[in-house]
Amino acid sequence: MAGPSQPVKLCPSCGASLPGDANICSTCGHNFNTGPYAQPPGPQMGSFTPPPGTFNPPGYANPHLQANYPRSGYDPPATGAADGFAIASLVLGILSIPLLCLCYTGVPFALLALIFGGLGLKGGNRGMAIAGVICAGICLLLLVCVLIFIGTGGFGMMLGGQQGFR
Repeated sequence: MAGPSQPVKLCPSCGASLPGDANICSTCGHNFNTGPYAQPPGPQMGSFTPPPGTFNPPGYANPHLQANYPRSGYDPPATGAADGFAIASLVLGILSIPLLCLCYTGVPFALLALIFGGLGLKGGNRGMAIAGVICAGICLLLLVCVLIFIGTGGFGMMLGGQQGFR
């Protein structure tokens, strides 16, 4: 003969069958005494008392509960047109150097990189803007060197012809 049957409890949250003496549902965590997902007892917000011997200015109940203000030294992420100009300056500045070898097509790229770099210095990607301006400056410096080399007859000297202007 079978023993006496144990009483069975149904969870009001998930409907699981539990032994009659269960206080918490093993399936969903429902607490039969306090309700679903009861928080453990503990200190309430704002009830902090500083340890003895620490200074707590009047009017400040809890120095550890601070408002959500931006901290000093923290710059929020900058988004906007200046960031786009900085990226454009970097890309155009990098492209201007190898494109200088293709019939001087790098010159317009370098000039645009200088303009966009100046506009991009106001944004959050200031380093990209500076790098674009530096690359454009290198391109223009190479252009000046090539023009001086051509103007002084450097190709003729390389080929063993004329010795430059006389």
